[in-house]
Amino acid sequence: MNNINENRQKIDTLDEQIQRLLNERAKLAQTIGKIKKKIAEDDNCYNPEREAVILRTITQRNTGPLSSEALQKIYLEIIASCRSLEKKLTISFLGPLGTFSHQATLKCFGAEVDLLPLASIKEVIEAVEHGQANLGIVPIENSCEGVVTSTLDQLSQSNLLVSNEILLPIHHYLLSRNTNPKEITQIYSHPQALAQCQQWLEKNFPHAALFPAKSSGQACILAANEVSTAAIAGELALARGDLQVLARYIEDEPNNTTRFYVLGQHTTKASGQDKTSMLMTLPHKPGALANALNKFAVNGVNLTLLQSRPAKKQIWEYVFFLEMEGHQNDTSIQKTLLALNNSQVLLKMLGSFPRGSL
Repeated sequence: MNNINENRQKIDTLDEQIQRLLNERAKLAQTIGKIKKKIAEDDNCYNPEREAVILRTITQRNTGPLSSEALQKIYLEIIASCRSLEKKLTISFLGPLGTFSHQATLKCFGAEVDLLPLASIKEVIEAVEHGQANLGIVPIENSCEGVVTSTLDQLSQSNLLVSNEILLPIHHYLLSRNTNPKEITQIYSHPQALAQCQQWLEKNFPHAALFPAKSSGQACILAANEVSTAAIAGELALARGDLQVLARYIEDEPNNTTRFYVLGQHTTKASGQDKTSMLMTLPHKPGALANALNKFAVNGVNLTLLQSRPAKKQIWEYVFFLEMEGHQNDTSIQKTLLALNNSQVLLKMLGSFPRGSL
């Protein structure tokens, strides 16, 4: 018993030291904010490249027993709390509350932000463009269902820049106010969620009608109002008091992951482990795509994603969405961009950002 008391006293002493050091860190963050204002620097308090380096360093020097994931979650809240002393951010995302976009927002920014849930990806982007939000969270790609085309189409029309990416493991739950699965006749969710659970639904609810909703959050609202209805949603939706869990982890692929972009008005500096996104429009002639792709290969730039989308303004014309390893200021990417410009290729840079991690 004495050993327990002695160890608890040591913990109390460490807690006092941790609290003192946290406040010292917070004071330094406040000082940085004041310096920025004095030198008339942009008041942007979100520096994803700096935060990425901090979290990577924590992982590299971790010796346990706390896991690197646990430490990153703790430091995420520390960073968020210190950042809010400079400026409390407003984040727009696809709502309502309880969606995977909401979950991604919390993973990236912690609790010390103002949340602005909106009804569509277009509204999320417009909120940042019009100054209603500092940053916006939009889904860009799912590991099972591919690129989110509505996001791509909106990015082609926006001047916002990608400043970060968030990788979110996706686990789906079947929720309903009705506790008897046999009485469920219709199931709502976002189209991506329905597609990611298709095999499970065919096996377990072959006679239920499937209906798309604007978001998983909206699906939960519908399920709460109709006794024979269920919704497919994520972990945050479990906080709703009016829905019961009928089944957990119903996604067809256990490694199902969605990637989100953080969109804002500012460019992101290199973090050492970065990616770059851009849109590319090619001249309408034979071999144009092959010639463009060859310029990436010649300069040693590794493309990680290539997706075509209709240009919309011109029938049967296409815009190509590309992602590559590296920062847009890297020499290899700069050489590639120069070669593409000299080949009459139209480019729109979407931004460079730290490579996300699970």
